Formats: sequence, C-alpha cells, structure tokens
Amino acid sequence: MALAKLNKRTVDALAVPATGQAFLWDTEIKGFGVRVGATGTKTFVIQYMNEEDRVRRVKIGRFGVMTVEQARELAKIQLGKVASGEDPAEESRRVRKDLNVAEMCEWYLVEARAGRILGRKNRPIKDTSLNMDESRIRTHIIPLMGKRLVRKLTIADVEAMQNDIATGQTRKPPSGGRGGRPTGGAGVAGRSLGTLQAILGHAKHKGLIAEHPTKGANPTRRATRNIGRLDPRRSRSSSHSPKLPAAPTSFPRRMAKARLPPSATAWPGYAARPALRA
Repeated sequence: MALAKLNKRTVDALAVPATGQAFLWDTEIKGFGVRVGATGTKTFVIQYMNEEDRVRRVKIGRFGVMTVEQARELAKIQLGKVASGEDPAEESRRVRKDLNVAEMCEWYLVEARAGRILGRKNRPIKDTSLNMDESRIRTHIIPLMGKRLVRKLTIADVEAMQNDIATGQTRKPPSGGRGGRPTGGAGVAGRSLGTLQAILGHAKHKGLIAEHPTKGANPTRRATRNIGRLDPRRSRSSSHSPKLPAAPTSFPRRMAKARLPPSATAWPGYAARPALRA
C-alpha cells in the first residue's frame, strides 16, 4: 500500500499503471486517497469498513477539477459520517433505488460541475453547456417530469414530455424585464429530450440506475426554413442582381472631343488635347 501526504506534487507524481488501478493513500487522514487508472484519470476516494466488516469505497471528485484541499475537506465530512455509524455507500444505493427525475437532474448538475461526469473527448463538460442544461432542466424537464420515478419511465413518457414542450405547455408569460422567455417549439423540445436522455445515460454509466429506461426515444428536429432559398437551377446572381446592358464588344475608332463648360477651360494651366485621328 503506497502512502504519502497527499498534495499537488505527490498526486502529480503518481504513475499511471499499464493496466488496472493504482492507489496512493494519505498519511494524515486514514481512508483518504487518490486512484489512477490506465487512462490517466486521477480520482479522490475514501475507503472504510462498514458495520458488517465489508470494505466500501466512495468517490469524492476528480483531480484537476477539484484540488487536494477541497477533496480533503469532503473526505473529512464523509469519514465523519462513517464514524457516527452511517454508511455513505449504502445511503447512495438507497437513493438510487427510488430516485425521481428531479433528484437525478440535481445529481447530474452537482456531479458535472465537480468534474466527475465527462463529456466529449473524455473531458469535463463546459460551464456554458451546463448552464444551458440547467436552464432546460428547470424550465421544462422538472416542471413536467420532476416527480416521476426514474426506474418507471418509459419511452412514451419522455416523448409525451417532448410534445408538451413543443406545444407550449411550459411557455411562460412575459416578465416585463429584459431577456427572453421560454416559448417552447420543436427545437427546444428536441434539445430538452436530448438533455434528459444524456442525463439518464450518465446515471447508468455511473451506476446510479441499472438500465437506461428510455433508450431509443427520438428527439424532434426544428423544421428547416426555406424562406429565401434559391432554386438549385438558378444562380444567386441571376435572381438578385439587376439586369445590366451587355458590354460593347468593339469601340469606335474616332472619339469626339468632350465638351467642357467655359469655366473649366478658363482654369489656369488648362491645355486642350488634340483630337484623335481616324
């Protein structure tokens, strides 16, 4: 068992194993450590023995998103619960059993903002994306589905939610202040369903639920606007540019002398040019 005082230097120096996992345990707080897998991801954990003398391990957060000091404080809280007779791992299992949609969405926001849920390219989800997810969750998903138990959801349930959003069931009246207001529509409905499906996928991946209950539900797409589209057989220039006369293909060999007003010929330094010969 590798032991060291956990700090940024020692965690950075923790070698990545070729296969499996490796652990480094803190010398100050018993049961607090960091785990690294073959992918190089380092995660803070606590490990303890419950009342049944079974070893339990609970994740705290991801190194890089969470500092060692922040993880240490959370580890103290969780290990304090263990000292008082609680079992954080069992509590998490009980929560998973009767989780409703609102609780699952709140779990997702907390976990994602702590960096424990990864998005594209195996990186933490960006704050801008999470802000949009939270807006859809609080405006559309929770008002329509918040009290529904996750394990009892069906494809028909989430597609009905999508239809309600598209038809304006979650539309809000103007507030009188600045900014937009939710109006619904097919695009918003499809994106809201996509957000809920992604949350369910993350919950399954993290072991929060055993199965994805609504896998296969189809999000709607906003209708493509054809206003201003051109017929593919017509060019943009022919439909929008004014008709201009054709340029002359030849020029006369003799050009007339331009007529200038008297004031122009009286200007100091003016000299008339000789007329061109044929």
